[in-house]
Amino acid sequence: IDNQITFKILSYIDTIKIATPETVEILSSLIVQTILECFINSCLIDLSLNYPSNFIKILNECNRYSNLCWKTTDVAEFAGYSQTHLNRLFKKYLNISVIEYLTKIKMDAAKNLLVTTNYSISEIASILGYSSISYFNKIFFKMRFN
Repeated sequence: IDNQITFKILSYIDTIKIATPETVEILSSLIVQTILECFINSCLIDLSLNYPSNFIKILNECNRYSNLCWKTTDVAEFAGYSQTHLNRLFKKYLNISVIEYLTKIKMDAAKNLLVTTNYSISEIASILGYSSISYFNKIFFKMRFN
């Protein structure tokens, strides 16, 4: 974690010491969000590879915490590409489809949330955009044990 992120987290923690109970929940959420963004951005993609700048922008946007609920259509809309063309790009540069990439991001975030928070599995599934807990569990265990 770089100094800027460390400072951000420490300032949230300092604020919690004097915060009201309602504010503590919001600050806790901000801390988790900051940690998740750091984790996602540092672990999933090596941007030192020679990807085109427009592809790097797509990956960066997919990796943002606020976009963890994204579906393939959301990525295509952001990129301004058809889903078919977008899948070609992902296959070309990452050797996986868009949906596989998004699922990997979500499952890595789920693992991190399970370890670093007290959220229930249903809360984590909801945060990650899964409306069915059983489907989330199926995907989580499939990714975890493959």
